[in-house]
Amino acid sequence: MTTVGVHRGDDPLVTAFRSLWPEAVVAEQAGGGYALVPSARHPRLVVPVASRRAAGRSLCRFSADSSFGQVVRRVAGAAVVSATRGSVLGTRVAVRGGSVDSFARHLGDLLGQPVDFSVAVGSERVNRKPVLQVFDERGRTVAWVKLGDSEVSRADVAAEGAHLRRLASVPMTHVVAPRVLHESCWHGRVVLVLEPLVTHHAGVPRPRSTRTAPPVAAMAELARAFAEPATPLRALPWWAEQRRLTRRMSDPAWGGRVRVAMDRLERLAGGHPWPVGAWHGDWTPWNMARRGDVVHLWDWERFETGVPQGLDRLHHAVNVATARRGTSTATILRALATEVSAVDRVLAGAYLVAVTNRYLLLAATERGADIRDRGLCTLAALEEVSA
Repeated sequence: MTTVGVHRGDDPLVTAFRSLWPEAVVAEQAGGGYALVPSARHPRLVVPVASRRAAGRSLCRFSADSSFGQVVRRVAGAAVVSATRGSVLGTRVAVRGGSVDSFARHLGDLLGQPVDFSVAVGSERVNRKPVLQVFDERGRTVAWVKLGDSEVSRADVAAEGAHLRRLASVPMTHVVAPRVLHESCWHGRVVLVLEPLVTHHAGVPRPRSTRTAPPVAAMAELARAFAEPATPLRALPWWAEQRRLTRRMSDPAWGGRVRVAMDRLERLAGGHPWPVGAWHGDWTPWNMARRGDVVHLWDWERFETGVPQGLDRLHHAVNVATARRGTSTATILRALATEVSAVDRVLAGAYLVAVTNRYLLLAATERGADIRDRGLCTLAALEEVSA
């Protein structure tokens, strides 16, 4: 039996949290062992409060994108929550019984020790999933866990595990990816347990220009670590796969428009051999932490090889621009700076083909409406670049 206050019954965080104890009573209760961290709308984080250290560390989540104000607020909030064991937070949640079949038990068996965790869910988007920060009995972070609990997120979590295992065999100087500790299934969810990356240095306040600057050396290293012989665009197996993907779209007209743009890009590219390598697929300031010229990088579910080198730099630029100014075709085009040369236009067009296919295929899935408009913006940008 799982019950939480009726007014929170449809909250995605509460739903995710209580599903981790399928046979327990999970209910709002003063003095409970967990606390909901409030936010402007729905709470996005549940923290354990029995351990001061775990309670505080749950709030100290930083990335290269963290602003000075965010760093100050999170560090101050973590100190207060730690000192008061969460008594300053509003809603407390208790878990009673049901430990035998709980996710905490499953995770403890995997890691070989008793554990506790905080639970977060992201903003409303098609691939939203619960992400857990896992603590040992001393409140130290021992792992991060991703739970694939929908059709899309299950595929993403499984893909990330496969990609990280492949990356583990490739030595790199500037890029650090998390190591896979365990993979399993639990109550229909795909479970990926990852080694924690060192991200506390990301909490050092930086100027915006530094926070949003692309880590060029790290991006180039990743691309070249999986280098293949230079190949004309039309001859790349990846390019052929992009054509196949256009035929799976829910609206055939969208796929037709992408194929027309691809034809134009092929004519523009001619037989020019393109450097081929890898890309992370979602390299943004909020998916990484910096330490000098070393980048700790997470969220590898979109990783691909056999692609034109340079796609990560464009994705980073577009996402920085749209995060600041909102998503529009004009903003995307300005971020890509395609007016420099025909080579730049071809690379920008290849990037836009990849993300347009990604977004418009996701538009047909659960919560797909959240990505549809962005996909139509990138489609319009693709048509402009290829014209």
